[in-house]
Amino acid sequence: MSLTINREDAKNLTHACEGETIDAYTVVQESEWTEDYKCFLKHVIFMKDNKHYRLDCYKSGSDYTDWHYFYEAGDCFRCLEVAKVAKLVKVVSWEIV
Repeated sequence: MSLTINREDAKNLTHACEGETIDAYTVVQESEWTEDYKCFLKHVIFMKDNKHYRLDCYKSGSDYTDWHYFYEAGDCFRCLEVAKVAKLVKVVSWEIV
């Protein structure tokens, strides 16, 4: 399932902090901005009506120029429904005997 949000909600969710409630949305988790040259990405997990959704946030530019955010390029944005999943990771290593 997906949820479509408007530009203003996308902007507010991009700049919100964990635990913050904006209109009908509560930010559950946000990642740090990760860099790929001059493009940056972060994910915001938010809750609406007891369902969790992920908003993929993008920005480009630098601290020396203006930042251009993804929400400046459209009016509506699709957020995908997500669920928290626990995964067990098995690590194999060499140890001294």
